[in-house]
Parts: sequence; C-alpha cells; structure tokens
Amino acid sequence: MTELLSWLRRYKRIRGSLRLTSGQLYSHKKQKLKNALVAIVDDDVAVVRAAKRLLISRGIEATTFLSGTEFIDFIEQASQPVLDCIILDVHMDGVNGLDVQRYLVENGMTIPIVFISSAVEPWIRDQAITAGAVAFFSKPFDPDAFIDSLEKVIASRRDGDAQLVSLK
Repeated sequence: MTELLSWLRRYKRIRGSLRLTSGQLYSHKKQKLKNALVAIVDDDVAVVRAAKRLLISRGIEATTFLSGTEFIDFIEQASQPVLDCIILDVHMDGVNGLDVQRYLVENGMTIPIVFISSAVEPWIRDQAITAGAVAFFSKPFDPDAFIDSLEKVIASRRDGDAQLVSLK
C-alpha cells in the first residue's frame, strides 16, 4: 500500500506538469488518455486481471483492489486521489460496490464510476445510475463498448466537464 501511495504521489506531480492550458487542443485521442489512472475494484481476481490487461492494451494505467474495504482504505490514506475513473463491481463480500459509491458521494468525491456486475436486477442498475454512476455493464461485457465508454469518461473528465457523460 505504501509503495502504491508513493507511486501515486509521483504520478500526481508528473500529471500536474503535463496539464495543457485551456487554449490548447489535443491532436489525438490517445493524448487525452495519457497518464490516465483507473481503479479496478472487484473481488474476482480473474476479472481484475482481465480488466487491467484490457486497459493497459489501450494505454490506460490501472491499479487494482480486491475488496471495497481495501479501496476505501486507499482513498482514506491518499491525500487527494488522482483517479480518472473507478471500475466497480456491485457484488463483493463485506463492503459492496453500492456501499463504496455511497461512501464516495457522502465524502464529496466526484470520481466517475463505471459499474460491472453479473447481477441483472434492474433495481441495482437503477440505484447505481441514480446515485451518479456514468455507466453500468453486465458481465460478461463487450470489451470494445466497455473501453470506448471508459475513454469517453476519461476524456470528458480531462476536458474539465463539470457534468459527467451519461453512457446509459
């Protein structure tokens, strides 16, 4: 955990020095994703590994957490999280994805959340979206649609949009 926090502090310094002024435009979509950092929170190791490989293949850095509790502990220790997006599973032992989302909202953290879940109950999806999730994917999901949605969310966040892109 300490090593991750150290890496995030260095990342934050580097990322801050790479910010473009408002008058400059990005010439390529990959530039918008440069130095993007996404957290993957899922208790299924296979899903975490696959999602991380998918993100890395598109030039997006990923950090992983195997429980909601582990992720909340990280957030509480990080003075200012530098995450561009959170990929969050709904069903996890202990603190579930909806609990993590509730914690973030209650603490004023506005990091975009993309839910992934094997649960198909409409009320779960509705609750997540109503609470501010920008997208909800059922497992197994189409990797291209998933990564396209993440890229839109990250690009929107990088452009400084106050409102999150809705990808329902």
